[in-house]
Amino acid sequence: MIDIIILTEEFNTEMTLSSLVNNSENFRIHLFNRRGILAENMEPTINWAMKNFREVYSYQTPFAFRGTCSNRMARVLLQFKEHWKAKAPKGAPIERVIVHTKGPRIFNGKFEGNVPTVKAMGDNVLYFSRKYQYFDHPFYGNYYKILEMDAKKEDHEEDFLLLNWKLFKNKPNSYFFRGGKATREKNSLGEPLHDKDSFILSARDSEIFRHMKRMKHGYMPLYFDMRLDELIKKESIGPKDTMNHHTMMRKAFSVNIDQTYLFFDYYDMSTLCYMATPWDMWSNLIDDIPLNLRREGINERILQKADKQKRYLRKVVEAGYLLGKICLLYTSPSPRD
Repeated sequence: MIDIIILTEEFNTEMTLSSLVNNSENFRIHLFNRRGILAENMEPTINWAMKNFREVYSYQTPFAFRGTCSNRMARVLLQFKEHWKAKAPKGAPIERVIVHTKGPRIFNGKFEGNVPTVKAMGDNVLYFSRKYQYFDHPFYGNYYKILEMDAKKEDHEEDFLLLNWKLFKNKPNSYFFRGGKATREKNSLGEPLHDKDSFILSARDSEIFRHMKRMKHGYMPLYFDMRLDELIKKESIGPKDTMNHHTMMRKAFSVNIDQTYLFFDYYDMSTLCYMATPWDMWSNLIDDIPLNLRREGINERILQKADKQKRYLRKVVEAGYLLGKICLLYTSPSPRD
């Protein structure tokens, strides 16, 4: 059994759920929904999930803010931990937990064979996703230093985790708080919040990640969480390796990109970001999203990028192949190939 925690976001969550809706494997979905107007906007999506997946749990978070300082990972994890501390879900117990808190992530492969078993996890409490994917590359690994980026091999993404729940659930709650203690939080009017809300809102990403790094942990292989590396965003690698990155994203177990890239028109994007992103992986999911949940404007841009990329990359590859300078990598628009 795999438990998947998703912090819901408009449009992003529809894409993520669409990538899972035809997967018949054994998994549970946990949807964490922000308060206020965001929760109201997500209600049709939650109803769709309830009707189309075997086992779905829905939670309301005590926070609405969605920015980079929202401490979303710590708050979602603490709320999940508190909810299940004295009870168990129906069926199989919670063992392996995938946590996704940001972006239009696509689960592109089967869980079996990609997600390690509890036995394979051994004593590892969790697995991080590496932030810099070319750090060990024989040529590009030095580029982070050349570009004066404060990059370290152990740096990790803060929106995606794989947890060995049996080992993580017993870690003390003090790991989530500054100074090891929850504080009394206030609302926008300066009024003290409910004890449970204050407890969750006291959680800090910086604290839980600091303690996680002291736990026994591992790092996910690249195929487990592929995204656009900072070197691609800075247009610092060559076209051949950009297309290799494109192919790796197609073959990955899960992929994620910045939501803003979905909104861009193709001509507003840098060339390498446009080339590296396999747009049809997202465009092929649109048909599985109910009509009332589709975002016409965004979908049109995604379909346009996918169509233009298919024609553009084929011309680039064919030209490079004839010149003997690039291998023929891009052969099919199918995300499953």
